[in-house]
Amino acid sequence: MSSLFVEQISVIDCAVLDPNRGLVGCTWLADVSLSGRLDAQGMLFDFGPAKREIKRHIDAAVDHKLLVATQDPRLDLQQLDPITLEYRPAGQQPLTLRCPAQAVCLLPGDHIDTAAVAQRLAVAVRPALPANVTGVDITLRDEPTHEPTYSYCHGLRQHDGHCQRIAHGHRSRLEIRVDGARSPAHEQALAADWKDIYIVNRADLLDPAASGRCRFGYDADQGRFELELDAERCVLLDAQTTVENIATHIARHLKQRQPNAEFEVRAYEGAYKGAVARI
Repeated sequence: MSSLFVEQISVIDCAVLDPNRGLVGCTWLADVSLSGRLDAQGMLFDFGPAKREIKRHIDAAVDHKLLVATQDPRLDLQQLDPITLEYRPAGQQPLTLRCPAQAVCLLPGDHIDTAAVAQRLAVAVRPALPANVTGVDITLRDEPTHEPTYSYCHGLRQHDGHCQRIAHGHRSRLEIRVDGARSPAHEQALAADWKDIYIVNRADLLDPAASGRCRFGYDADQGRFELELDAERCVLLDAQTTVENIATHIARHLKQRQPNAEFEVRAYEGAYKGAVARI
C-alpha cells in the first residue's frame, strides 16, 4: 500500500448557516491524501491530473455555495428548486433566501462542520480517481494566520461565474498602513466591526425604506437571487461588491476619520488574493 498527498489542492470560498452567528462566510484550504496500489509507471496517481481533477470535483461540490444542514432545527426549507428557505439564528431576526438550487449544497445533519464537509468531498472526488486508488482522505482547515480576520458574504450580480451567487463568502484578513506604517489597532478595530457582515451593492436593494431589515436581490445568468436579513449586519457600497471596491470603501472610511493621514488598505478576498487601495 502506498500513499500520496497534495496540500492546499484547492481554496474553498463558501458560506454556512450558523445557529448563533447566522450567515457566515468561510474560506478553507483543502488537503488531500490518497492510498492504494502503484500502477505500471510506479505511481499512485500522476500529480498533474490528480491536482486538476480532484480540485475540479471539490470546487463543483461546495465552492461559492451556501452549505445547509437539512436537519438544523432553526431551518425551514420550503422549496428545493429554486431553493427557498428561512433560518432563525439565536438573537437575530430570521433571514430568508431564494436562489437557484445550484447555489446551495444540502448536507445531512443538524449543523455544518469541516469534518462532515470533508467526508462529502471524499465521496465527490471518487469519480476522478483511477481504480488503483482505494482510499481518499480530505482535510479542511483555515488559513494559518496570527492577524485579525473577518468573515463576510456577498454576491456579484454582473459576474459571469459563481461569484454571482448571493450567499457565498470569505474569511479574510487585511493589512492597514497609516502614513506608511502598519497599524494593528486599525486592523483589529475593522475586523471586530465587520465580523460576519454582508456587503451589499446599494443598487440591489429591493426595499430601501424597510426599517431594521435589508432586502436585496437581482437577476443573474444562473437565475433569480433574493436575500433578506437584519440591516445591522449589512454594509452598503455604492458599487459592485468586488474586493477592489471593498478595499477602496475601507480606505475612504478611514480617511474620513483621519483626513490628514495617508492610508493603504490591503484587503483579502479569502486566502492569498485581494486588492490594494491607497488614499
